[in-house]
Amino acid sequence: MGRKLRTTVPITTEGLTPDWSYSRTFQQKDAALRRSNTRNFNQCHRTKELPPLQPNTYVWIGNDRDGIVESRSEQPRSYNVRTPSGCVRRNRRHLIPVPDPAVDAGQSDYYHTRSGRLVRPPDRLNL
Repeated sequence: MGRKLRTTVPITTEGLTPDWSYSRTFQQKDAALRRSNTRNFNQCHRTKELPPLQPNTYVWIGNDRDGIVESRSEQPRSYNVRTPSGCVRRNRRHLIPVPDPAVDAGQSDYYHTRSGRLVRPPDRLNL
């Protein structure tokens, strides 16, 4: 029948099974429509898959916080990140990989911005 009956009249179980002759075609069309809507949304909003992060990667989380990726979480696109205040789970889109500060400690003239751009001092003419 496809809907909840509110009656006290007894009925057999065969009478309660829905008889949808078009259920297979409906499911196929619905799945195709969902795939089409997903593709159109992703194309209009220019979505893309972010590259996965490796363990021990130095990342910037936001709000002047940084940490090191420990491992992937059970949830999709999530990572466990070790910060000075403890271990937190964050989504991949909130983690921005930055160069490790221990590796860059030897370069005194160059530094990296939060976005990862390398900043060099200008070459000046010394006379």
